[in-house]
Amino acid sequence: MEHLGNFLNKEHFSNFLNQKKSDLASVLRWNLLAVQVQLKEAIAKYTTDPGVQECQALLEELDLLLEPPLEPTPTNEEKIPEPNSSLEKDSLLDDPFEAISSQSENEVDSLLEPSLEPTPTNEEKIQETNSSLEDHFFEPIPSPSGNELKLIRLREYLLADNKLSEYVGSVELNSNNDSDLWQEVQYLLLRLPEPEANRLQKIALELALEVGGEKDERSLTLLPFTKDEILYPGLTGKLEAKGLCLSTQEKLDQRLTQENLQGELLFLAKVISLYLQFIELYPQIHHAFKTVDRFGVRRLSSDPEQKSKYITALINRFQRAVTTEESGDILEILQARIDLDEAIHSLVYVPPVDRYSWWGQLQKKCRDTLAVISTRAKKAGHQVKIRPLWGSYADILSRSKDDLELDSGGTPGEVLACLRVYAKIQEEVLPGRVLFRGQR
Repeated sequence: MEHLGNFLNKEHFSNFLNQKKSDLASVLRWNLLAVQVQLKEAIAKYTTDPGVQECQALLEELDLLLEPPLEPTPTNEEKIPEPNSSLEKDSLLDDPFEAISSQSENEVDSLLEPSLEPTPTNEEKIQETNSSLEDHFFEPIPSPSGNELKLIRLREYLLADNKLSEYVGSVELNSNNDSDLWQEVQYLLLRLPEPEANRLQKIALELALEVGGEKDERSLTLLPFTKDEILYPGLTGKLEAKGLCLSTQEKLDQRLTQENLQGELLFLAKVISLYLQFIELYPQIHHAFKTVDRFGVRRLSSDPEQKSKYITALINRFQRAVTTEESGDILEILQARIDLDEAIHSLVYVPPVDRYSWWGQLQKKCRDTLAVISTRAKKAGHQVKIRPLWGSYADILSRSKDDLELDSGGTPGEVLACLRVYAKIQEEVLPGRVLFRGQR
């Protein structure tokens, strides 16, 4: 007990935390930083709690403990090693035969209207989170010299964030400059549920401001879409990085049919144009499109042939949907839309994105357009049943075919992503296709 008492002595504890070559000290420091953030969130939320004063006193102690020692900035050889985190998410999935959201043609048309919300100006600051990052969020950060990363603390924070790894698996942040790291982080956050993504986006911006960056909403990469929306800002000042913005003014990809597009077809053309740009921007994207390769999930950035084949197949599926629309045969139109929907949903991440992430919601809006065609077919007197497949893999197995098993993400035995819907048109059964988590 005497040794334990000595170790918990503030001086001994501080010395241990500042051991540069100790992996244990690094892990402890990162976890204390996470505790610090969580306590600030709790204090802001439970303002009348009788333990507020004690919590604030503890935060002050943590601030002192986490202050860096008065010594030169470590050299490149003395960097704290980055941990590998591979916690897997256990998530509850919806009913395996969840119906597609019913949408009228007017509701789909509304997707094509520019957002009524004005694009935020530079003066409109990001809302304060429950965790105020203004005072002592991290220890004072020395100004990096040369090519050293100014956003090193952001990378360290995310690598140590267990919640992040629950959604995306092992966190990889390999950029060696601040501009690329900013993009890499922001793309990663688009795969998280919106509340968690917002939390980490605010933390990322605060950390950028701490090292001399400024929020920049003018230097943006534009992606074609049906509304104007900044997905994340760029940086200026001592940091230079581009932001990402959806824009109604950006033109469709030139490889797509440009004429006679309206309603849900115009919406899908915007989404596919966005997809084609994202494939070039983000190296973590995979495909699981059976038409291209039925045997696995392939990373596009590491296989140029697979990338080219997927892009060609996606464009061909869209062109066929446009052609069949002109034919007027409602059952052919429905079949072509189901095929296109499969191509869209076969662009995936490993593990697949959370269904309530920005990516997940974008794909859901695409799938909801099937309801418009299904309704048209029913009004024409045809029997049509369409169901996305979710939940226990054992429950949906009889309605799917050529499924793919993954060893990460979600809950063992559950569906991770519905690549193709199950459909019954008249008496013809069209099996669905899913990614699922194995039981191992």
